[in-house]
Amino acid sequence: MKKTVFCTAVLILAAVFLILILSSKERKTGTDIAGQQIPGYLLVCGWETSSEKIRMESIVIPDEFSEVYSQYNEIQKSQGFDLSSHRGEKAVLVTCPITNYEGRDDVYAELILSGTNLIGAALVSDSSDGFVKPLKNTKTEKGY
Repeated sequence: MKKTVFCTAVLILAAVFLILILSSKERKTGTDIAGQQIPGYLLVCGWETSSEKIRMESIVIPDEFSEVYSQYNEIQKSQGFDLSSHRGEKAVLVTCPITNYEGRDDVYAELILSGTNLIGAALVSDSSDGFVKPLKNTKTEKGY
């Protein structure tokens, strides 16, 4: 009888522990990161965004880099990131509108997250005269 009660208690504790672990993982990879930490990170880099317009989508870093993706990775390397060590991995692409890019309203920050780790970032404009630039130090390079 005592053995049955003990085993039942252990199973209940294990189930509660498992539920707590799974729910904490959901919070870490959910909108709390985009809603709180990403705007703060962008602000430290000198960029402002609207938290309500942040988009998140699942992506996979390619196993093989095309020439374009290799150039994109060079931008990442210039900021201390390197996507080549994440080939074939799932990630989350977070897209945030930049509201203080002088003279343009079509600029977005792209941040690539692996779990809760930032593994890539860029400023992007997909208009006809668009660009892809490093997120860091871009304002300094332009002199504003």
